[in-house]
Amino acid sequence: MDRDFNSVPWRTAVFRKWTMIAALLVAGAMVETALAQKVATPRAQDDNVAKGEAQVKPLLLLMDHDPDGKVSKQEFMRFMEAEFNRLDKKNEGKLDVKDLTQPPAPPIRGFHK
Repeated sequence: MDRDFNSVPWRTAVFRKWTMIAALLVAGAMVETALAQKVATPRAQDDNVAKGEAQVKPLLLLMDHDPDGKVSKQEFMRFMEAEFNRLDKKNEGKLDVKDLTQPPAPPIRGFHK
């Protein structure tokens, strides 16, 4: 049985096969990319946590009123309330962007070691 390479049904069949192969290659590339991103994400998050540790440690030392090396919820809330009150210069009970973006002031008395 001879194939007529110029016939429409044969060209359609070849086109479909190549389309399927191309679709499989694209899908494979997408899966590979998704897996690579999934693997890279935890490492990037770990790097960000490590970068933030240097900034968090002094803050935790300010919050830790009883020097046990841990910050209790009460210590955290007391510190945050004092910080809120320090930033709320108009005593409105609210903070806006301007209040939150002012330069940091020295620590509040009683919250440093």
